[in-house]
Amino acid sequence: MSEEMNNQWILPGAPAAGQQFDLPVPGEEFVPTGWIGEWMATPAHRVWVDCDEETAKVLVKTEGVLTSNVFPSGVFLYFDTSKNALAATEEYGVEYTVPVWHFETDKDRLLFFSEEAKAKLKWAPNGDVQIRTFRSKKYRHEYHLMALPSAVAAAARGYFGADVTFDIDPLLERDAQDDAFYEKYCGTPDQTKQTLSAFEEDLDAQMSEGISFADAYVSSSKKLPIPMEYSVLYRQRAALWKELGEDDPTKYTYEQYKGEGDKRKPAKTNTESQKLGACLMIAQPWTEARWARVIMVPDPRVDSVRTKDDNTYRNTIPVVVDFYENEAKAKAAFEKFRRRGQEGDGAEASGKPTLPDVWVGDDLGETAFIDALKGVWGGPPAVVAKQMGCTADQAQAWGEYLGLQ
Repeated sequence: MSEEMNNQWILPGAPAAGQQFDLPVPGEEFVPTGWIGEWMATPAHRVWVDCDEETAKVLVKTEGVLTSNVFPSGVFLYFDTSKNALAATEEYGVEYTVPVWHFETDKDRLLFFSEEAKAKLKWAPNGDVQIRTFRSKKYRHEYHLMALPSAVAAAARGYFGADVTFDIDPLLERDAQDDAFYEKYCGTPDQTKQTLSAFEEDLDAQMSEGISFADAYVSSSKKLPIPMEYSVLYRQRAALWKELGEDDPTKYTYEQYKGEGDKRKPAKTNTESQKLGACLMIAQPWTEARWARVIMVPDPRVDSVRTKDDNTYRNTIPVVVDFYENEAKAKAAFEKFRRRGQEGDGAEASGKPTLPDVWVGDDLGETAFIDALKGVWGGPPAVVAKQMGCTADQAQAWGEYLGLQ
């Protein structure tokens, strides 16, 4: 790394080259403002084991377990290496492991608007991002189109004071997920080489007739499946990578090597850009907690839902949007959000979900909505939603925000 870069502020806990978690490479094996606080994150191999809580307390001591998440019905174990994870699957009769980027914190590490709000939070907003290669049609968007580029942008602002952003705001609409929305932002899940070729040929044909790229893109996207390379998030990633000195947006590792001895060679996904490389190291294990703002973003994949007590909930993906050099700067940012919320220039900025449309303009507005919600809370979100004139996801989001669980 250049001397100039060494003189910049470097986020704490960056691992040295050669001490990296090997990311998968091709060919080888609800709060809109987010949660501001001290976070830990690490790539890991996740294993789920069905068991009772007493058994889970024993399993968390398994060799290679970095951290764990215990539930009444079982436990998630996060392993340091695929070897240890695979050994656990054989020992406990589990079918598979999942490579993830795991984020965790606890209540005492988060900033709250009040002690009452802190007391109402019954669980920490921990979460996982599945780490897949670009070949994964179902899960590639989680890491490559959402979590990684957002974290890279945040790191670039912290490392170099770079004037870069990665916009995830459109993904925060809980009711926006449908096939057209997913395709626009992430690309068609049924993409083939022919899909990309057909789209590019259609673009070229229109532009050869003097039509601008923007107009040609709109025309092509109305009649053809949108390839990932032409999706909104991928194009944002490409622009961000270019700003950091990398022309190839498919690069996502830095100084990562495969093989031993004479067979040791750099991964094909390595970037040669020092700036991008420094930012990509944010996806390596954090050796100490970092002050950050993490948003639990609704997964735009249409079928990314879970069912509990006959109710359906959309899964979320933890996305880092800001890093703070120290606690003082994190608290200053938090206070800024608090003031904006008190001044009423946007519920989203204060950490609140959006007020349902039918309550906007009411004489009492948010106060009336909250009082009414508390009065009907207790039933399934779908029933509560019907009584409140909003969607089930909106009811659930407000319930989480107000600590009504």
